[in-house]
Amino acid sequence: MENSQLSESKIQQDAIMHIWNKFPETRLCLFHIPNGMFSNAREGAKFKAQGVIAGVPDLVFVWAGKTHYIEVKTANGRLSPGQIELHKKWAEQGVQVNVMRTSKEIIDFIADRLRSDG
Repeated sequence: MENSQLSESKIQQDAIMHIWNKFPETRLCLFHIPNGMFSNAREGAKFKAQGVIAGVPDLVFVWAGKTHYIEVKTANGRLSPGQIELHKKWAEQGVQVNVMRTSKEIIDFIADRLRSDG
């Protein structure tokens, strides 16, 4: 299947599996943050009370004293209003969220961080 037809989930899975196998040193340093998958309003309210917020990036990569955030989108995917707001707020704090649209982009980003940061 062409990457342009893949879901965000599949793009992310392909990247994670490749990175897991090719760069085992990143294990426990690259992870997904599940967010917004509530089975009902009560569960959503519980998680909101615990600090879950809309727009949090899909992946976090902690490496060489730096934290990198990755939002996974399809080729035509758009950021939600919550993601736009969060990215803006974090940018005001000097934190960048990297939007990536292919598993190759994610893999290359991690490989580049391994070369340049560590």
